[in-house]
Amino acid sequence: MKPSYSHLGFYLKQVRKEKKLTQTKLAEGICSRSYISLLEQGQVTPSPEIVTQLAQKLKVDLQEFIVAASRKRKPCRCWSVRWKDSASKA
Repeated sequence: MKPSYSHLGFYLKQVRKEKKLTQTKLAEGICSRSYISLLEQGQVTPSPEIVTQLAQKLKVDLQEFIVAASRKRKPCRCWSVRWKDSASKA
């Protein structure tokens, strides 16, 4: 069964920014910068080889990377804080 990478783009961008990497730096030796951009936008589905190479370059456990990329994006913590603050003021 082929793994689902439906939310890879969101996770990839999040980890890339945490590691302070540009799309160009992440892409070096793996693919083109424009391919990383398309991945982050959810426009393409990468091969398992590309996913493996990206996980290695980002120094993220491959299994964790695949699981996180398959999960739906959770709301940002800041939204829950804002919601709680506005609810307590009402």
